[in-house]
Amino acid sequence: MHVALLFHLCNKSSFNNQFAFFIYILQSFDLQYFTINLWTSFRFSPKLLHIEALKTRLLKNKHQNTAIMKDMYAATNSEYLENNKTWHAEDSPWKTKQILKLINRNSLNPKSVVEIGCGAGEILRQMQLQMEDKTIEFSGYDIAPDAIKMAKQKANDKLHFYEENLLDKKDVHFDLELIIDVFEHVDDYIGFIRLCGEMADYKIYHIPLDMHVSGLLRGSMLRSRKKVGHIHYFSKETALATLKDAGQEVIDFFYTKCAVENTKRLRSRFANVFRIPLYAVSPDLTAHLLGGYSLIVLTK
Repeated sequence: MHVALLFHLCNKSSFNNQFAFFIYILQSFDLQYFTINLWTSFRFSPKLLHIEALKTRLLKNKHQNTAIMKDMYAATNSEYLENNKTWHAEDSPWKTKQILKLINRNSLNPKSVVEIGCGAGEILRQMQLQMEDKTIEFSGYDIAPDAIKMAKQKANDKLHFYEENLLDKKDVHFDLELIIDVFEHVDDYIGFIRLCGEMADYKIYHIPLDMHVSGLLRGSMLRSRKKVGHIHYFSKETALATLKDAGQEVIDFFYTKCAVENTKRLRSRFANVFRIPLYAVSPDLTAHLLGGYSLIVLTK
């Protein structure tokens, strides 16, 4: 249908209608912030498409309030819970797979594992189930009462959860610390990473790579700011530089293919038609252009 309409506009109509169709296509891929800039650069009155209605919708989305509430996490029945009913527990088996891959390829044998910002606790539960050493002590900390309420249902004699800020505790140390999709939520993220570095011999970070061309065009960073509380945005290069700036030694890292291996969204599946072959040629270019990847990093 889109192709037929394009031919119709190109052959039968004016530049205004051709440009209107271009705006429509961009909007269909959710490139609303890019289309707003284009819109303000041209003045025309298209008739074939209901562009005025589209313009109203785009402007409304543009000016939505994206402020993050201070108590987004740290309140009962929080805004975060309202936006994310499962606290992303369904993603935990896939994340655990990435963590264990990094542990195994670096021959780590931790006897104590702690996760800061453990959420619903499913990553630690999956690790306990899947790791051969059943003597490992697992601990999860989170400041969100809604998350800890979910996590404590999974506790056992080797798996404990605490509604506390781990960084406030003194004289505690662990073999391995997990910081999984956390520091992009923290105001002073470099200070946070420095403090994390004091808590364990080895640290594993999983970092969403929100900074990519597709995200910039679609305005997806503002939507993730509102829905999941990301207030800092990273590429592979800035993520690694941040860890080094915070005094950590990067031991190993690799991309995790969240949009390829762990998504049910139709838009992501469509983008995967381009992601998968391009990634085979250049992983960095694919992550920079199309997004859909995170970075998992081992430091000490």
